[in-house]
Amino acid sequence: MKFFIDKGDLLHNIQHLANVVPSKNTMPILTNYLIEAIEVDNLIKIITTDLKITVVVTFNATVMESGTIAVAAKDLNEIISALPDSQITFTKDDELLRIHCENIDFNLNLSDYSNFPLIPEALFENSIQFKASEFDKMINKTIVAVQKDQHNSIFSGILWEISGSKQAMVATDSKKIAHIAIDSETKDFVNPIDENDDTIRIVLPTGGISFLQKIICEESDILQADISKNKVIFKYRNFIVFSHLMTTKFPDYNKVFPESLPKELLLDKSQLKAAVKRISLVAPIDSFKIMFSLKGNTLELATSNDEKGGAKEFIKDINYSGEDISIAFNFKFLSIILDCIDTDNVRICLGESKNPALIYNEKDPEGTLLRYLLMPLRVAR
Repeated sequence: MKFFIDKGDLLHNIQHLANVVPSKNTMPILTNYLIEAIEVDNLIKIITTDLKITVVVTFNATVMESGTIAVAAKDLNEIISALPDSQITFTKDDELLRIHCENIDFNLNLSDYSNFPLIPEALFENSIQFKASEFDKMINKTIVAVQKDQHNSIFSGILWEISGSKQAMVATDSKKIAHIAIDSETKDFVNPIDENDDTIRIVLPTGGISFLQKIICEESDILQADISKNKVIFKYRNFIVFSHLMTTKFPDYNKVFPESLPKELLLDKSQLKAAVKRISLVAPIDSFKIMFSLKGNTLELATSNDEKGGAKEFIKDINYSGEDISIAFNFKFLSIILDCIDTDNVRICLGESKNPALIYNEKDPEGTLLRYLLMPLRVAR
């Protein structure tokens, strides 16, 4: 095998692949890239997998001799990053990969590529197509509610609902729920899981979609998805991403969202974020609790901490309709949600102090619904 390519072109295609490579694995071969050079088409194909997520990227290079190798991904990435911005030549020599750039030479030991897992061919014969930018937006708005470090929990995934005219994503960690729905034309829509249902409902683990987030870069691009009962295969530009699906049933989120809440607060988002940030400086680290007290046209934010003391801040002349209420929130969760609000003002709907709050844009773009549910913390009596 022998090929050469400019460093910039190579980095552009492989810079995010390292995020898929497992750092520790009982199968050492998975710490390698599988690299195939195809002389007749002047193509390079690189595959990486952790068995849950598989990424295949194909790109042009000048290929002098075809061949296939498996080489340590971490070492290859570090070497390429350290080389000058120039042309790099890769040559397989027995059990070594020789890397030459200007007056620099590296040799890397190769692994037996026949041990690399077989990757099924992606045909996309029954795929659906939609705007990559819409998919990216839905992930950005919901991934903030995914439960961290719970890989086997249904709460560590994102529910994706697709029909011929609408898409939605929902995530929850049981303390907050993020939900976005977008009017979206899904080209070539067909439900491969249940032909009698006009909506596909699958739960995506965050690994594969986090990788897609990194490579989606232009609003005009189309994303393809080939969905089956156990996996989904995405195609975006010159990338193919295989991801397993979570099989546990996602809870019915519609039953959790209150139909209506009588108290409504409309407030400048930046003003609220700044006030929350200040008050949080002395909030207790075990609960991250801050109090919201609404009375008339004044909002009081407060916290108390046995070790540090306490703080209060008043925001006056607010736009509030409803009875007086005191309610407590985890300021970290609230701040995360406020960062997802797109409008200058944020709309917060409240019930009683024990009821969840609903948080919205002041006004959603046409064809879009974005909403967050935040559970309150207990208020000591």
